[in-house]
This record gives sequence, structure tokens and C-alpha cells, in this order.
Amino acid sequence: QRWQPQNYDRMSHGDVLLIDALAKSYNLAAARVGLDIGVERLAELIMTLGVEVPRPAPPAMILGAVDLSPMQLAQLYQALASGGRVLPLVTVRAVLDRSGKALNRFPRSSIRPPNSEAIKLVTLALNETTRTGTAQSLVNQVKLVAAGKTGTSNDKRDSWYAGYTGKHLGVVWMGRDDNQSTNLTGASGALRAWSALFKTLPSTPLQINFDAS
Repeated sequence: QRWQPQNYDRMSHGDVLLIDALAKSYNLAAARVGLDIGVERLAELIMTLGVEVPRPAPPAMILGAVDLSPMQLAQLYQALASGGRVLPLVTVRAVLDRSGKALNRFPRSSIRPPNSEAIKLVTLALNETTRTGTAQSLVNQVKLVAAGKTGTSNDKRDSWYAGYTGKHLGVVWMGRDDNQSTNLTGASGALRAWSALFKTLPSTPLQINFDAS
């Protein structure tokens, strides 16, 4: 089939700033940038961050059209939330005795990070998403500076939100087990669940610091 991406509102918004394209989920702008950079280069980056993707990579992967679990998506966002330290996610980090002494630890080795300044720029754009973009309802729901991205698949079958603060990262997926439409966007479904969770967390605000040099 021929890949013909469209914006969610089925409208073209012309030339837009990259930060606005990400914040407002303009698919056409994202597709153009992805094709200019190269789909295989994108696939290599995703694999560097610890997630396997199909090869050769389909162009639609630029817009997220690849099957990933919430755990895999959390692995990708972990690199953003940590400011560039790429660590494999684990479910058990240590086993302690009743006094709190470690009986066994499972050390994690860092993967060589991508450009940390570029990651900060992405975080800046994801923070804009929560202020003026598709996740702007978050401002009224969680009184905490955060960064994140909504996701809505075709026919509203999947509702996603991945977001992080200065201390916590969370990924929420909503869908049906028969793969039918949920009638939920990322903002109306997963984002609301994420907000309910983060209201109860003793987290810290997100801070983005750039190298003054």
C-alpha cells in the first residue's frame, strides 16, 4: 500500500516550527522530517535506546506505526527522562533482608547515550505539549511541571500517554482486547489516567538546563 499520512484534523498547517509540530501532533511535519533524516537512521536510534523494531523499517514507523508494549515505550522515554543516560529497565534492582541490607544487587550498565543537548531540546518540546499542545489539559489536572506526548492510533483503537516529571516517568496505554475503537484519544483517555496517578506521587518539577557554553 502507498503510505499517505494525514494530520488528525485532516488539514494542512503549512510551514510550522518543529516545537509546534511536536506539541500539536502535526503528522505531516513529523513525516517530512523523518523522511529527510531517514527511516533506517530512526530505527538505529530506537535500537540504540534498547528497543527492537522491524527491519527494514517501514516509513509509517516515523509516526509510531509499530507494535510496542508500554514497557518498551517506557524504555524509549527513559532516555529522555534521564537527560541522556540510557539504562535497560528492570523489574528487580536488589533483594534486601528485613533490616534493609542488600543480599543481592543487579547492576545495570549504561548504554552510550545519544546527544544530550538534542535530548534536552526534545524535552523542551514535550514540555510545550503539556502547556499549549495536545496535553495542555494536564496543566489543570496536575500542578507540576512535566513533559510528555499523547498518542492516538487510527480509528482511536489505541490511547497513549507517556510523560515524566523531575523524578518519575509513567506510560499509560488504553485499548480493547478485541482491537476495536475505544473512542478515546490520547488526551481523553490515557492522559487522564496518567494525571490521576501523578496527582498522588510525591514527585518533583521537571527542570531543563542547557550548557551555557
